[in-house]
Amino acid sequence: MKTIPCFLLAVALAFVGVSETHGQSGNAAAYSRIGLSPRIIAIGNAYVAGGSEGNYSYYNPALAALNTENHLDLSGASMRFDRSLGTLQATFPLPPNAGLSLDIVYAGVSNFDGRTQSGYHTEFFDTHDLQLGAAFGVALNPRLTIGTRITYKLSRYTLTGVETPSSVGLDLGLRYSMTDNTAIGFAIQELISEFVWDTSDYYGTVGSLQTNDQIPTRIKAGIWHNVQQLPANLYLEFENRRITGQQRFNETAFAGTGAVITERREDVTYSRYYLRAGISAPLHDRLVVRAGWQSGQTDTMNQSQRFSSGFSINLPFDLYAPSIDYVFVREPGGVSWFHMFSLRLNLNS
Repeated sequence: MKTIPCFLLAVALAFVGVSETHGQSGNAAAYSRIGLSPRIIAIGNAYVAGGSEGNYSYYNPALAALNTENHLDLSGASMRFDRSLGTLQATFPLPPNAGLSLDIVYAGVSNFDGRTQSGYHTEFFDTHDLQLGAAFGVALNPRLTIGTRITYKLSRYTLTGVETPSSVGLDLGLRYSMTDNTAIGFAIQELISEFVWDTSDYYGTVGSLQTNDQIPTRIKAGIWHNVQQLPANLYLEFENRRITGQQRFNETAFAGTGAVITERREDVTYSRYYLRAGISAPLHDRLVVRAGWQSGQTDTMNQSQRFSSGFSINLPFDLYAPSIDYVFVREPGGVSWFHMFSLRLNLNS
């Protein structure tokens, strides 16, 4: 067990070594960082090391190698401010030592009130975001699994003249089982992901500059431990979220009797740090309860921390062995709370 604190200390030091410059709060594809399943959102999304909640490769593609059954998870959220969120994941074992997972996430916001600069109403418009993911994992030995996941995102505005941009991303991950009750995980998510917007048709301009919205790269490491004496499952996770942008500087040079102002651009990497923790405990063969905490940005933890709680009920049916999952979670910034429900089916039953 001495390996556990050493691993966590190494992860913390690695994160501290990254640039501590902080960028603006808004980033593209924010819906993809809410979470996939009520089970995992309820434990604070601290699932890069996996555990007893299921093999959700959305959080670490290496978990796909642990698929031993065909599961189907269908989730939907009840959210305020005309927002909607729905997710789906299907798992497929690939004997003898591999697995495949497919996932879909849909997010939308309706009834945006369009206005002119003078304040007059023009139209209502909606946003529709879709993410498709496919993860493949393989076990290199009984304790070590690795995996990769490819994502494809679409972001559509119902505005005439605004094209629908798309983005392709890549996730890499590994998981190592230190014992039968303890595992560590590491993942790099959203590599090379960005949206490219062209609004020249909408504004009636020709040759306008394109806008690039980068999706933050996520570097995550964490640990899962099963405490058999309680019994309970404990989860802890660190994340470093990075995005590269440009800063512009005006420089003045004197030539002869006049001054010449030139613009210089410099690439800057913005980094943010997050901490997550969660616990789940089976109270009965048919009931599991969960609770979690997420720090949000660690430099504004008092305002951004989030709490969540939920449960799973295993229904008394042999066909598909269904279970119902639920989570109640505080949203970032405390703007609201939302509920999420899920139905899980074991297609092998």
